[in-house]
Amino acid sequence: MAFDPGLAALLRRKLADAGPVAERRMFGALSSMLDGNMASGALDDAGISGGTGRRGRGARSSGV
Repeated sequence: MAFDPGLAALLRRKLADAGPVAERRMFGALSSMLDGNMASGALDDAGISGGTGRRGRGARSSGV
C-alpha cells in the first residue's frame, strides 16, 4: 500500500506549527511523528489515520 503524496503535503502544512515533525514510513503509510509519538498518517485512498491527540501526561488536543 502506498501513501497519497497530496495528503502528505496537506498534513505537513497542517502540522508545520506543531513543533519538530519527523516522518516515517509505517504500516504502509507515511506517519508524522511529534515528540517521538505518531500524530497522523497519510494512507492511499483511505484518508488520514489520526493519533491519540494527547500531548504530555493526560493532556488532550483538538487534533488536525
